Amino acid sequence: MVALAHHGHFGRAANEIGLTQSALSQNIQRIELKYGVPLFIRGRGRVTLTAYGEVVERLARNMLESSAAAEREIASMQNLTSGSLVIGVDAFLNSALLSRVLSTILRSNPKLRFVLRTGHWDMYTTQLLNDEVDMYIGFAPPHPHSELEIEQVLVPSPVIVCGSEHPAKVSKVQSLAELVEYPVVSPFPPSWYVSWAQDQVERFRDRETVSSPNVLESDNIDVCKQLTKDSMTLTALLKADVRHELDLGELHVLEVEHWPVVMNSCIATKEGKRVSPAVDLVRDVYKKVAAQVVEENKRGKLSGSIQAPYVY
Repeated sequence: MVALAHHGHFGRAANEIGLTQSALSQNIQRIELKYGVPLFIRGRGRVTLTAYGEVVERLARNMLESSAAAEREIASMQNLTSGSLVIGVDAFLNSALLSRVLSTILRSNPKLRFVLRTGHWDMYTTQLLNDEVDMYIGFAPPHPHSELEIEQVLVPSPVIVCGSEHPAKVSKVQSLAELVEYPVVSPFPPSWYVSWAQDQVERFRDRETVSSPNVLESDNIDVCKQLTKDSMTLTALLKADVRHELDLGELHVLEVEHWPVVMNSCIATKEGKRVSPAVDLVRDVYKKVAAQVVEENKRGKLSGSIQAPYVY
């Protein structure tokens, strides 16, 4: 049903699922007899769904996806030598932290498979509840869904950086009120930043105004860095993500009054769901790596020749 709807051709659909064309045609006829309605319009060289067929095809697709999810979950629950894990991750944490976590894991568990989907919290709440992703690593809102289990993990706050020719570079310490005059390119801002900025910039009474000053919202860290180097925009990224550019002098860290040293990230899973050993392994390694990176930032290891910009 799904294959025929996708290809619109009995021969190509039959080849995909390993049936003869006549066998596929007979199966479709049986389904149509069962429901008592036509599911496909058979035209010259093309087969298309009827309105009834769209309903059945959608339900059939959901069944296939549920079956695939069950197979994946069973495989991942059995052991750490096989199976795959689907992880939603915030763009702020993807490169600097999660890549380090997964490389650590794969050194000792090379047969594990990971699917990473980048995005912010609002994109993954429903997917967690529907078992479409196994875990989410990012930033939770103040009041997350009651059916999700949240574990807070401290990570370094991002640093605000500008290009080498940016006018803000000349000031030693600046307030956020001064910096919001410039356009920003960054991933979707976490909720903690919105609350913090609301407190810092008193003239912005509207929370929506503070949360969306971006000229560009991008989950691609390289895009954020390149645009910041080439224009008058600012960006906020983890220092590990801009270490190379800082050392080359292409980007410059701005020191901001009252900018937090660390922030709470979270590990989110569906409450009551029996998690696989792979989920537990990612959770444990993520917490260790996060603690290491926080400590490295405090010691200035990630700052290169640039003085750490934190206000303690």
